[in-house]
Amino acid sequence: MYPWLIATHWSDTLSESLNTTAPIKIVKRCLKQQLRIGTTYPIPTFIVLAIFAQITYVSWRQNTALHAFAYLISVWLGILATDVVVASWPRSGIGFPIRHGAWGETVLILSSTLLGALFLGIRFSHYWPGVQGIPKLALLSLLVFTFPIFLAFVYACFYRYRPGELGFNFHYWYLALVIVVLFGAVTLAAVPQLSHWRSYFHSLGFLRALYTGLITAGLAEEFTRMLTQTRLTAALHNRGWGFLLAAIIWSLLHVPVNLSQAAHISLPVVLIQSTHLVPIGLLWGYMTHRTQSILPSTLAHGLNLWGLQNGI
Repeated sequence: MYPWLIATHWSDTLSESLNTTAPIKIVKRCLKQQLRIGTTYPIPTFIVLAIFAQITYVSWRQNTALHAFAYLISVWLGILATDVVVASWPRSGIGFPIRHGAWGETVLILSSTLLGALFLGIRFSHYWPGVQGIPKLALLSLLVFTFPIFLAFVYACFYRYRPGELGFNFHYWYLALVIVVLFGAVTLAAVPQLSHWRSYFHSLGFLRALYTGLITAGLAEEFTRMLTQTRLTAALHNRGWGFLLAAIIWSLLHVPVNLSQAAHISLPVVLIQSTHLVPIGLLWGYMTHRTQSILPSTLAHGLNLWGLQNGI
């Protein structure tokens, strides 16, 4: 074999070796980064781990341990997949700038969220059927707070944020497909009976199902989460608390609906059950943070019809 052929052979072999080990190195680096996050924000991390432990304990008592394990492992794998994708194909972005004072914007967002929660509380209570006329119209006006119509108007028309500064871009849009497939693989392997893709589209129809999942749930909630976690992070000077509080607030907004669907269950139990949404809320928020876009989390949220987070 000629020398130049030998050199070419060893060069190709080395390149193949490097290409094989590169993904492993990226995964190791991402795992180390997750450990750093835990040590950097110890109290929020402890609270998250306590929520994980509570979910595990409740599922064990209810004989749904496999369901809970599938849910929690899917959330962690989703976070890891997000880190690996962003680390493998890095790209620059403008982030989420705050130009009008972190505390001022935080108060605005939380006030709007509270008014939206007020409507949900009344709408799904036993008082709603008796509300008629002008009071009902007045309460229906709160829908602009339940869905972030008011916030979108303020941020676009008064604060003058550009769409890109609010996360409206196509960065890493394909990450959503990775997350949906990952959740689906775990669901079908562990608890296939939870999947409600077919029943969801059958009951609503294709277009209505997409609109409900992607717009009224995915886009509305992920836009609000982005505003909440970025402004809380800046106001508190702590990303751990910002992300955790945003996830907790989002989970509590589900309490009125859950309470109306389970009238025989007490409010404290429903409040505890609402914390079971915190892990997946952290995943959606982390996707937005790492990709600097709300599109991946919006798509993943809207297409998440596997049901892992429900009924634990």
